[in-house]
Amino acid sequence: MYTILSLTPTQQSLSFTPKAIVLTLGEPITLGRQGIYEDSSKEESPSNGYFSTGLGSQSSMNSVSRSHALVWVDHDGMVFIQDLESSNGTYINGVRLTSKLPSPLKDSDILRLGQSLRLAEAGLEMTPVIAQVNIL
Repeated sequence: MYTILSLTPTQQSLSFTPKAIVLTLGEPITLGRQGIYEDSSKEESPSNGYFSTGLGSQSSMNSVSRSHALVWVDHDGMVFIQDLESSNGTYINGVRLTSKLPSPLKDSDILRLGQSLRLAEAGLEMTPVIAQVNIL
């Protein structure tokens, strides 16, 4: 038995390839940022939970941690997400999750990984991943 977690970027999101992540019972998936020096198995793809570094331009960065959150499906087919003590938080419909506490993720939720931050003195802007959730 498996469930597909579909994540589609919203207009305010860091640009990312829409995801169709297969969740299999007993196999949690890490959502996180692809590090600059990570091996090629962690490159962003439509089927994994990695998001690009966001370093395409000098002024924009990804505010997602390398190991940001964990998602999984339970025996009843419900999808859960748990923040992994990320620096910039995990949010469902604008509400920040308590770190290490599993929360249900439902169809049509808006999932945000990270937050918008502007570091004016460094000329940098950090952009979160904001996604429309569909569970199939």
